[in-house]
Amino acid sequence: MLRASHRGGPGETSSVDATMPVSSVIRFEGVSKHFQSTAALHNVSATIPPGQFVAIIGCSGAGKTTLLHCLSRTTTVTAGSIRFGTCDLTSLPGAMLRQHRARVGMIYQQFHLVKRLHVRDNVLVGRLPHLSGVAWWLALGRSFPAAQRAIALVAPVVQIRHGNGSLGYRSCLIVHADSDIFSPEDIGGKTFAFNDPNSTSGYLVPMTMFLNAMGINPKQHFSKLTFSGSHAASILAVMHKKVEVASTNLPDIQQLTREGKVPRAALRIIWVSKLIPNDPIVVRKDLPDSLRQAIQDALVAMQEKHPEVFATAGSIVGGFHKVDDAKYQVIRELHETSKRLVAQQ
Repeated sequence: MLRASHRGGPGETSSVDATMPVSSVIRFEGVSKHFQSTAALHNVSATIPPGQFVAIIGCSGAGKTTLLHCLSRTTTVTAGSIRFGTCDLTSLPGAMLRQHRARVGMIYQQFHLVKRLHVRDNVLVGRLPHLSGVAWWLALGRSFPAAQRAIALVAPVVQIRHGNGSLGYRSCLIVHADSDIFSPEDIGGKTFAFNDPNSTSGYLVPMTMFLNAMGINPKQHFSKLTFSGSHAASILAVMHKKVEVASTNLPDIQQLTREGKVPRAALRIIWVSKLIPNDPIVVRKDLPDSLRQAIQDALVAMQEKHPEVFATAGSIVGGFHKVDDAKYQVIRELHETSKRLVAQQ
């Protein structure tokens, strides 16, 4: 969706955050874009008045994304022009082009996130064009001014509710049904299997319990410590007595039991974690309370009041449930554990 409210043309001021008049109009004039012999856009012309919201609708491959890329000048047009007021985007030089892109917000289909950065840092990278001088150089080292960091502070308003009504899942420790192990206090000196270092329920959650609640180092506490590679492998390893204890999660045990791969009486659960909440939908913390409440109410009531919208936007996840920030304290604890694990490597 486009909003035709661009603040002035590139080059009109040296500061992209300065207060500038709204541009008079956005114009597409005979815009065409060819990728070799394929015409993605052909002679597109349109005029969008200031402040107007415009949705571009079309089938897959119609050129919607290409048009938006041309608007932000991440793609150059083959013919025609795109103008913000009197500024022709097709001829912008480097500095003015960067200034223009700093004023255009765009969410890419592939998101283009930097995987090694936290969510907040990925958000703040987009603020680089709005900084200058020492602040810009500090930001390259991910040290952003407080005012910029505040932009990325968020608060959850709802969490995803799966189709079965579940609001989360739980990690657990399992042993064979005939084992003499009945609690986490009995596992010292036993053989143990995590499933994967990248697993939340199969590694990070039990590690948090070991480090924080029990105060033990698994490398020293067990007679043998292994990684099975998957939840299913950990469960089957315990069932076949290849290891004495393993970490996994309740949904995977239930799934293997339903599939007949694990008899119902084959395993015993000796520890269950706090609920690991499903993903939240978040809003900026600096939003007015009334707006935040309105967003929360709209999402929670979507299925009942607007089933046609829910069928498109909500049914894929099952629904939405009200939530507050305290629900995700367990995630913060996991984050702290992950930092400790990195420090120990």
